[in-house]
Amino acid sequence: MTTKARVLACSLGALLGAATSVAQAVEWRQYFENTKSVRFYIDQNSYVRLLNGNVQAWQKREREPGDGSLYLIEVNCGERKYFIKSISFVKKTPDNLKWIAEHADDYKEWVTFEPNELDEDTFVAWCRPNQRR
Repeated sequence: MTTKARVLACSLGALLGAATSVAQAVEWRQYFENTKSVRFYIDQNSYVRLLNGNVQAWQKREREPGDGSLYLIEVNCGERKYFIKSISFVKKTPDNLKWIAEHADDYKEWVTFEPNELDEDTFVAWCRPNQRR
């Protein structure tokens, strides 16, 4: 191996090592609980501002600890609209996977935040992350 190849290999190894050490654990912060005891969380470590100015983060909806659904949500704060980019479940049961397949087409459009407590708290969690209602 030439000196140039060794330097390149070492540089790539260092870069990959640094990139993997930056990975952070999920940090769920509850921001809402409805009357059916379903709790809503935002993963603060997945929160990012996208190049288009929108923000995105994972949301977890959980009735029982260790179970629930996961939604990757992009929010246009200026227009008060959101788009569900991905849906998953904590537990990958056949029923959950079937539900995702049956409802995949339900989430292909931007949705306007409604004037209700859940939507307002979701808007605040994504668009004003340092403010709590």
